[in-house]
Amino acid sequence: MSEQEKYAVFMGFACVDEYYKMSVWPAVGEKANAKYVGPVAGGMIANAACVCAGYGVKTHMFDICSAAANQDFLYEDLKANHVETSMVLRLEGKEDNRCIIFQFPDGDRSIVCVNPEPARYHLNEDQMAFLKQAEYVYGTIGYGDMVDDVKALMNTLKENGVKLFFDVESNYYREDWRDFISCAYTVSMNEWGLETFRKGAGLEEEAFIQELFGLGIQNLLLTLGEKGCRLLTKDGLDISLPAYQVDIVDCTGAGDTINATFMACCMLGYDVEEALRLANAAAAMSITKEGPRGGITTIKEIQAFLKEHQ
Repeated sequence: MSEQEKYAVFMGFACVDEYYKMSVWPAVGEKANAKYVGPVAGGMIANAACVCAGYGVKTHMFDICSAAANQDFLYEDLKANHVETSMVLRLEGKEDNRCIIFQFPDGDRSIVCVNPEPARYHLNEDQMAFLKQAEYVYGTIGYGDMVDDVKALMNTLKENGVKLFFDVESNYYREDWRDFISCAYTVSMNEWGLETFRKGAGLEEEAFIQELFGLGIQNLLLTLGEKGCRLLTKDGLDISLPAYQVDIVDCTGAGDTINATFMACCMLGYDVEEALRLANAAAAMSITKEGPRGGITTIKEIQAFLKEHQ
């Protein structure tokens, strides 16, 4: 595959992020006041796609969504951020995903995902060829159920040399998760995802990590919030980087930013150590901006940030 032909496919949804500002999160049974800020184009997969495209990587979305006119702004936003949407299927009557984001004064947030039953369809020959020719397919283990026989698809992609990158968060836990992880090239987990899945496996953290590598993954990227990030590889590399101390405005999308930056940098020819360094800095930059797409940047801007913080 030539450099000109390389592309990444982001398999998942763009959705409306509904922002509310709150001073505190209520305990069970209590009430709290919230101020509605408004709708923003978001979605964890779409956020990552926009970040990836910002580095000049050819980036496609693969999605099933509503044909409703009030959803048009989501796809106009993707196009404005240089994400190709020709493989997005818009269906009449499809109920769309949305995220309700409660933002607190320190920039942290709680997120409630409203996910209707996904539409299902069978891939045609052109769609299969499109996915099989990608260098990377990025998604999460739950959303792949929009495709009939998704496990067979994942295995086919792996057999054809496609590198599967799964962002595995706690709300996507499922008993058959190993069937998906065994097809992955890179897995990313935040601290809550790591805790949920390792408890589900009945293992301590390091034993669980070894099980992931035993399933065949090459890279494990752990995004740990204020503790920074950690990258482990199949060949024994283990790197931890501290988080940068920055003025936090909005943490939404920071994980999407580090994932997409790491993947894009690998596609651009950086080794995994440098890709991690750039991704860690990009995530820090993202939380100094408002909104889920605050991570969109360039390598040049990251290098300037690193120079300022060396």
